[in-house]
Amino acid sequence: MKKILVATDFSNAANNAVNYAAHLAHEINAHLVLFHSYAVPVVVAEAPVLIPSLEEIEHDSEKRLKQLKKHLNEKYKHELHIEEACSCGFAVDEIKKFVADQHVDMVIMGMHGLGAVGEKIIGSTTTSLMSEIQIPVICVHEKHAFETYKKIVFACDFGDFKNTKIFEPIKTFVNLFHSKLYILNVFSKSHSEPTITEAVASLRLDQVLANVNHQLCYVENKDVIAGINQFVKENHIDLVIMMPRSHSFIDKLFKEPHTKKMAFHSHIPIMAIHE
Repeated sequence: MKKILVATDFSNAANNAVNYAAHLAHEINAHLVLFHSYAVPVVVAEAPVLIPSLEEIEHDSEKRLKQLKKHLNEKYKHELHIEEACSCGFAVDEIKKFVADQHVDMVIMGMHGLGAVGEKIIGSTTTSLMSEIQIPVICVHEKHAFETYKKIVFACDFGDFKNTKIFEPIKTFVNLFHSKLYILNVFSKSHSEPTITEAVASLRLDQVLANVNHQLCYVENKDVIAGINQFVKENHIDLVIMMPRSHSFIDKLFKEPHTKKMAFHSHIPIMAIHE
């Protein structure tokens, strides 16, 4: 885990994500990239409106990134290696391009608190990246400060993992922070006994994670997200890791009713990884 990118739009949620990413980068001695993408605002108005030029927007973006860098350098006494980068375009596209070109190992994004509108539409940039980008993406709530990962849960269906390399970032985190890793399977009553495939997969997981402090766990719940919530709350989990298989699942994760949000949706960071 050598390079971490944190995307910012200079909002409160993004500023918190920057602080979170800086703390994590400092803990694991990683290179930190402060990234911002910009575009000319589209204004629909009857009266003439003065729209800043791309050059002006770029200059302002660079200025604000330098201010963030200065703040972090003062906070961490220049012990962090910090890079600033900004580009013109849609955030998701620009981040994906930068990640590919600059060999970034992880992306950290902020998530706004949920309001009336947020119940229906939330964090489209964050959720798009979590479902599309192939490196780990951590989503951080705007009021969540960095805490050492004492307990990490990886929620999966114990399917047959074709690529065990997906466990590398998980093992890195567990070993770096001396964490306890829980491999969680949420099942329904109609599926109370593991299939042969799942049984074989669980044995394979034990082998892959032989040098990691881990435990296989099961929770009965007809709703996967509610089951994860239940486990997170009861076991005081610090980080939830998931392997989204579709954009629709990530969208569903952030659009559940209030009764299902609990700690999982509102407070606990979520890491998305991919096969």
